[in-house]
Amino acid sequence: MFLEWIAQLGFFTPSPTSRVYLTFPKQIRRTIASQVVAHLLQDPTSLELLSSVQHVLVVMETIGQAFGLDVDDNSVIMQCAELYRRWLLTDAKPAAFMLNEQDFYVDIFKHMSLLFTPRDSGSPEAHAKMCAVLLETFEASARQIGHRFSQDTWESLLKVMMGICDHLLRLPELMTPLANMLCPLLIKSLCIIWIRSQTQNNAMWDKLKELLHNWRHRMPIVVHWNAVCSTYTRYVVDSLYGNADPVARLAVTSFNVSDEFEMEQSLAKYFWYRFLHIMGDMESLDNTGVYLEAFKGIKNLARMFFVGLDVTNPDARRPDGNEILHVFGPFLFDAANIIRAGYDQGKAEAFDLLLQIAHDKHETDFDKSYLALLYRGLLQGLGSGSGLLIDTIITHGAALLQSNLRGVRLLIPSFWSAVAGILTQSFNHLDGARSPMPQLRSSCYRIINYLVSMPHLFENTTFGSYFDNVFINQIAPATPFTELSNLRSLLLDSLMAETDDYNRVTLLSMMLTLVTEIPATVGDFPMQLVRAIASLMVSSWPAAVVSMGLQAFQLLSETFHLFDRSNDALPGLMVNSLCDYLDILMHDKENRSGMNEELMVRCCTCINAWVMLPYPNNQWLFREQGNQPRDKTLLSKVLTSVFLGITGRQNATAGVAIPDGASPVIFNPTENVVYAARLLLHNIVNMSDQFPSPLGPSVVSAQRIELDEAAISGFQGLKHIQTFIVGNQLVSIVRAPRREDGSFAVTAIVRDAGGRHVWHAANYFGGGVDPWHTSPYRAVDDRNVLAVAPPDPIDPQFLEELFLFLGPDERDRHYRLLDKVNQRRETERIALSSRHYGWNDDVTLYPPRLPETAEAVDSTVARVFLANLGFHTMQSRSRVFTIRDTPEAPFDYQNAFAQIDTSPERPQITFGVIYVRDGTQSQILSSVEAGSPEFQHFVANLGTEIDLNSHRGFTGRLLPNLTGPTTRYYASWDCELTYHISSLMQSRPDASLSAKQSLLSSDLVLVLWFEQVGDFIERGPFNVLQSCQAQVLIVLSPITKTLVRVNIFTRNNFYRIGPLVDDAIVSTHALPTLVRQSAIYDTLQLTGTYVHHPLAARQAHLDEFIRQYRNDAPSYLYLSKIYS
Repeated sequence: MFLEWIAQLGFFTPSPTSRVYLTFPKQIRRTIASQVVAHLLQDPTSLELLSSVQHVLVVMETIGQAFGLDVDDNSVIMQCAELYRRWLLTDAKPAAFMLNEQDFYVDIFKHMSLLFTPRDSGSPEAHAKMCAVLLETFEASARQIGHRFSQDTWESLLKVMMGICDHLLRLPELMTPLANMLCPLLIKSLCIIWIRSQTQNNAMWDKLKELLHNWRHRMPIVVHWNAVCSTYTRYVVDSLYGNADPVARLAVTSFNVSDEFEMEQSLAKYFWYRFLHIMGDMESLDNTGVYLEAFKGIKNLARMFFVGLDVTNPDARRPDGNEILHVFGPFLFDAANIIRAGYDQGKAEAFDLLLQIAHDKHETDFDKSYLALLYRGLLQGLGSGSGLLIDTIITHGAALLQSNLRGVRLLIPSFWSAVAGILTQSFNHLDGARSPMPQLRSSCYRIINYLVSMPHLFENTTFGSYFDNVFINQIAPATPFTELSNLRSLLLDSLMAETDDYNRVTLLSMMLTLVTEIPATVGDFPMQLVRAIASLMVSSWPAAVVSMGLQAFQLLSETFHLFDRSNDALPGLMVNSLCDYLDILMHDKENRSGMNEELMVRCCTCINAWVMLPYPNNQWLFREQGNQPRDKTLLSKVLTSVFLGITGRQNATAGVAIPDGASPVIFNPTENVVYAARLLLHNIVNMSDQFPSPLGPSVVSAQRIELDEAAISGFQGLKHIQTFIVGNQLVSIVRAPRREDGSFAVTAIVRDAGGRHVWHAANYFGGGVDPWHTSPYRAVDDRNVLAVAPPDPIDPQFLEELFLFLGPDERDRHYRLLDKVNQRRETERIALSSRHYGWNDDVTLYPPRLPETAEAVDSTVARVFLANLGFHTMQSRSRVFTIRDTPEAPFDYQNAFAQIDTSPERPQITFGVIYVRDGTQSQILSSVEAGSPEFQHFVANLGTEIDLNSHRGFTGRLLPNLTGPTTRYYASWDCELTYHISSLMQSRPDASLSAKQSLLSSDLVLVLWFEQVGDFIERGPFNVLQSCQAQVLIVLSPITKTLVRVNIFTRNNFYRIGPLVDDAIVSTHALPTLVRQSAIYDTLQLTGTYVHHPLAARQAHLDEFIRQYRNDAPSYLYLSKIYS
């Protein structure tokens, strides 16, 4: 006597002798069953009457048929259920029961199965409640007395459960309210009993798989399947890669109920495999929700093998991609390659998992058949028109392309087609997409970034056919991928339309990378980019994005010399746009925030970069360059902006008329804005045409000081040096040897906020002597150049020639007359010489006789030099002062200027560069490896190699005898950068290692090159480098010999502005430039140098010097000092 459907399944053969009561009217059956069960429950001694097996069988026939009564007879049914429960689980049972224990167990289970037939009457809820009680009895029997079951008993119980489940669950959900309510309990009970049976009967497993195929349309089935598979998979993973016990102690939690059990390890693996494949072919599922839930479960199971996997078993290794796909590939590849309408969500989970495996296990040499199935599925997914599938594939597309799997570039045209479609036709909405549109566009940009990283490779690449005689151009528009020009216009259009700030920054970074990668072939793209950014800065961008835009402008200045001639007008366009934007900021009375101040500072810095631009050899702002004439209006515009930034006042003389009654005050510039504007003015006036200096970019100040110049001139002591305070500058005048023509010569040393400057000067009067070549001093003659001299006698020969024209008599008469004249002249001369009358007739002008020895003091040179410069006029008295210098307290030229002279003129930056072969190691700062050839190429292009023993510039606190003699160095007009490169720094002895670790741990930015990242990222970069002060970690990991992946990690929510962004792909030839610029910008931002420039610190030292040493003497004492 049992459920009829069980017989139809062929599990049991009905016995005619055991179904006699089922033919009786229900009223009689109810009465018989109620009387018998009530007596047996109420009178414990009644069990003694059942003294034989036959007695028990008769009573069970009476009780068992009650499970076929109507739902309204629930009291009788529940009494029968309670009696059977006692006979199963307690000792309150007939003694004869134990004589045929296994058969009675099976009979009870069979009788109970009658209750699971749906009734035409009665409440389905009441019916389901009674069935739940019986299911609890089944489970309790498996737990409590299962150890007493024979194999046949277990299999009978399993057949009863399979028959019940199949009878109810195979039916459509709309037709079976009872099945709908019981489904979670049925599948839970079946699994609990099945697991506790520990059956290895393959026929039973195959039958379950066959029947389950008819139940899979119900969601609870797949939910519980996921729970069971998850439990077993977790144990299998632990047993393979961890230290699991030989006996599996498992717990299946489903529908908020947990069941614990034990199982031998080998048996647990068998059950895992059978349960994993029990669902059969997923593509035959006809319920989209169930299909989705199934693939969510598969995704969870597969991820256990590679996400967060902790391998503690010394004999095990992490599974590679092929091994994972051996297990889960059949599910995933079918899902990816069989596109069915309406099943997008489940297939999206399959694609998501496949792409995760391909990315995380990219080092695997994947089986070709797996790659073929993956690529074919992706191509069909991208061409399916499903927004969800396109979204899923695009989201992981960049990671897949970066993985550099064999043949992955075959997918590029299809990815490009999908990306272009999203960014043009579906910019703000894609039907079916799961990701928010800004996030989806970000994924598109990452794919474009991959294309940008290898422009030379893709520019003329032709893609051939792929599987099944289907060609790429049936999915992508063109077989040859010659889309770079379209890519640039697509990026510009996206930049104009983008509304997400993160995406805007990403786009800017990518376009800068594109320009850096192929500057010579970008055409007029930089001009278009500048116009677009300038327009967006004014119209819609927030301050944070504007900062990145300004940085983009600055970076473009470094690659400008590589652009073609179509960009000749770029400097003028750039500076004009920046001046316009700066003017807008200064006139913006409603926004006086700190961010607005920072933008003004950055704007001035950016103008600086373009003003200092060599074009190609001279500063373009002051001269005609190529086909670009000098723009005097632009220079005036720049200077007007400078004046406004320093004073906050509108400059009426700059061609801007101030309306009547209007205040010339535009805004009150902050100290930082004033310094930025002054720095710009300083560079325009002092640095243009002066950088790099003849000594190289590491030197922007003169190397010699006053004592050096005096010693070179041959003058000993301090008495030949005079120092004056002129405004906020210091001017020292050092006496120099006089020139060959006797003219004065001086050496002037000027100190200001921009540095120390040495000039050699002479007061040249002309003549044939070169004033710039000195010779030993030669005294001037004492000739009396204007004294009275005896008259020259008349030349007789001259007279003889004249007399030839006269006659003899006339000739004699003239001779006599001439003698008388000569006699009279002599008489008068003698008379005049003897009579002076007390007056001096010597009108000679004698030159001044100046001291000629090194010991003598002479202030003439300094006095005349400053007088010629106009510093001794009464109008200059408020600006020019001497310094306090007395015999009792002489001025200390050796040390007084030390603080000023050691203060840097430019920002000085360091950042660490560390090579790490394996990311699993913990002592990263101690790395001593020289690195791979790719790393050495990267280091070689970061800057110039310098010898620290002879280097004149910033040394970055490196000590040659302790940290090694060489490093890399980079300098521009606006900063100095010295690298702390681990492979170039000594690590022995211990003092060197300690110094190395100290320097690297103090850097605010660290660049880490990993050959194998390992679990460095999973462990948390800042957790691994806890002792470091670094706020930014730039992690580089090579994908190929020409491509490097960039990951960037920041501490304390530091907001970076590029040019490198996280998860970028960069070619090895552009990487050094982009890393250097990123590290410079990050360091300047972290230290506040954009706002607090070193020139401000130098000026502060100058101001302190002036306060301490200025001699505020009256005018007559000042002049006395000058003449002393």
